[in-house]
Amino acid sequence: MKKRSRPVAREGGPDALARLEGLMDRTASRLEALRTRQAQRLQDLARDRDRLKRQLEERARPQGARVWAWVERVHADGSAARVLRLLQRLEAFADSMVILGPLGEEGGNGRGRTGDYWASLRLDAAGVDVSERTGPAWGCVVAIRGADDFRKVPPGVVEGLAEGVESGALWGRMIGDLSRKLNEYGRQQQTGVVMGLRALESEVRALRRAAGRGAGR
Repeated sequence: MKKRSRPVAREGGPDALARLEGLMDRTASRLEALRTRQAQRLQDLARDRDRLKRQLEERARPQGARVWAWVERVHADGSAARVLRLLQRLEAFADSMVILGPLGEEGGNGRGRTGDYWASLRLDAAGVDVSERTGPAWGCVVAIRGADDFRKVPPGVVEGLAEGVESGALWGRMIGDLSRKLNEYGRQQQTGVVMGLRALESEVRALRRAAGRGAGR
């Protein structure tokens, strides 16, 4: 025998509407309080952001001056020109060398992803190129041609360069890259010589066989 369902008790329309209106008023009040707190929080965060940016920019100014003094020094003493000549002898015809990166915008090591930065020392003239990776195969470059230009790049990048000047890491990066290029150049040249010698030996053997066959006739 089929069991009958109990009838659903229906509340009166006006009472239900009154309860919904009260709930709506309370919800609106809570949302307004939340928006007020959120607006205040956003203002506080914006003030903190601006204050921290000013602090970082103020700290980056003397750091940028130290980095630029180093750039001028390596050009004045001929070191940049010597690096350029080495690259030419290694048949790596570049006019700059990476001295920092990948680096995150706020400092610290990056992973070579979008938003990371690299800095390269110009070898043909005093300057630093700071590159930001903006996509898998794209990037933008800021040309640093004076101490004041460092304000165009994130303070974390300037701080990383300044630390590299003080520790010698910028020179270490270039020397390491030059050493790797030299080793690779040596391997390539040695391989070319060996392959050329083998080809000549093979040609001489073939000529000897041909000469031997001609003499035996």
